[in-house]
Amino acid sequence: MQVTPPSHRFDLTAPIDLVEEVARLVGYEKLPERPLQGPIRLLPTTASQTRAGQWALRLVCRGYQETIHMPFTDPLLDNDFSWSVAPAIGLRNPLAQDQSILRRSLWPSLVDTLRYNLAREQKRVRIFEIGTVFERTPGGPCSEKKVAAGLWHGLYREEEWGQNTRLVDFFDVKADVELLLEPIREGLHFESLHVPMLDPAESAIITLKGHHLGVLGAVHPGLQKRWEIRGKTYLWSLNVIDLEHFAKVEYKPVAKFPAVRRDLAFIVPETVPFHEIHQALLENGRPLLKEIKLFDLYAGPTLDAGFRSLAFSLLFRDQDSTLTEKAVNDLCAKLVDIVEGRFCGKLRK
Repeated sequence: MQVTPPSHRFDLTAPIDLVEEVARLVGYEKLPERPLQGPIRLLPTTASQTRAGQWALRLVCRGYQETIHMPFTDPLLDNDFSWSVAPAIGLRNPLAQDQSILRRSLWPSLVDTLRYNLAREQKRVRIFEIGTVFERTPGGPCSEKKVAAGLWHGLYREEEWGQNTRLVDFFDVKADVELLLEPIREGLHFESLHVPMLDPAESAIITLKGHHLGVLGAVHPGLQKRWEIRGKTYLWSLNVIDLEHFAKVEYKPVAKFPAVRRDLAFIVPETVPFHEIHQALLENGRPLLKEIKLFDLYAGPTLDAGFRSLAFSLLFRDQDSTLTEKAVNDLCAKLVDIVEGRFCGKLRK
């Protein structure tokens, strides 16, 4: 038997569609009801599913609310809030114009939810989603990728009579991202980023060992105006699958010998990024240098214009013996020479 659907029935594309039409004409109530029978088995949980669940729990504990969106989105939102250079994948039979393509980023869905809440006078919106994004691959089928993304708009905390509130800032959002990446925090870098949808003064790309893990930043003022978003809004996005290669936790024995702490303050040009100095100190101080913390940042009238002071606390320890005063002093002198020679800085005394 050969069946050709009429031209106005563009929804009949497969044999099962014809079965449904026959059942509708005969009457669904006349079909016998038989429970489906088959084997049921539990599938093992993958590493990405476990990590996604852990992240969702952490974010909920931080005050986020989880959202679940359809994978379809508005082409206009997708164009403004997706950084993928690959063309979007359109649907042959979309439900509506604002759901006519597969999303290339989770940000359009989160921004749409934000606009819905702002229209209902919500002053604080803190949401996230862990889902799939889609990209068209050259000369092949589309690719799918697991991504976690979040949005924070408005107040840092809910208004209370006993506490002063403030607006959320870049470092509040950065702290949330660092919490998710805590197992691989060592070696993590936040470098300046320039993309059309984010404010260049408050945006960063997250890298680890040369791999791109995600981005975060404030929505560009131009896009805020275009989409009628009142107030600062921060977005972040992380590639869940890419983190599986770095999430292995290594355990080390407890140190048997005492640590030695030294404080060094450097005056450096403001154009020198902090992470470059931090990385240079780590690379040249190992294996004795175990930890570096920035405990003071100063820029004022006592310093020349265009310079700032960075004060570091350095922790040294030898795993096999007690460190001598001379060994620590020699290593500190080496680190001072590196900062002075590589970054045009000088030791603040």
